[in-house]
Amino acid sequence: PCALPILQIHMHALESRRQRDWGDAVHGGRELHHLAERGVLGPGTTIAHGVYLRDADIDLLAERRAMVAHNCSSNLRLACGIAPVRRLVARGVTVGLGSDDMAVDDDEDMLAEVRMAHVAQRIWDGPEPLLGARDVLRLAWEGGARIAGLEGSVGRLEPGYLADAVVLDMAAVRGVFGSPRLAYEDLVVAHVPAAG
Repeated sequence: PCALPILQIHMHALESRRQRDWGDAVHGGRELHHLAERGVLGPGTTIAHGVYLRDADIDLLAERRAMVAHNCSSNLRLACGIAPVRRLVARGVTVGLGSDDMAVDDDEDMLAEVRMAHVAQRIWDGPEPLLGARDVLRLAWEGGARIAGLEGSVGRLEPGYLADAVVLDMAAVRGVFGSPRLAYEDLVVAHVPAAG
């Protein structure tokens, strides 16, 4: 017998407080459990936003190996809030960065999205450790590949992977203020301007 491919499902869920309130009132806060019971929540499922995920929802996502598309700029722009990215990562949920076509400057600049996600996760209130620049870049590269269903073909710069490459003049990125002791990923996240 041949194995069936995993169906990729992408859906918006728990983006706003209003959606969570509706879920609490109509489904007793078990919307994602209803999806899981019907076989919809699994390794090919990506929940977009998830700003108002409950702890039980996060545990369920981890158990079912479902993923979350973190659209930081969109969430901030629409005044939805800050997703519990650190909690998701700490519990083993795959998180990929996206923009939901609502980047802050309407320019779909993924480095700006990485920068925004890096700063916003520091503000989110939770006991989980902060994510460093390398961690957030990994959410963009490897997490982004996984939520797009492209894991194993993009998301890494290594033989066999498809890639676009950007060459940076790190001396220019460091400028006069960047210490030579700063890791390149910290400089990239903090200082690299949008391509243009």
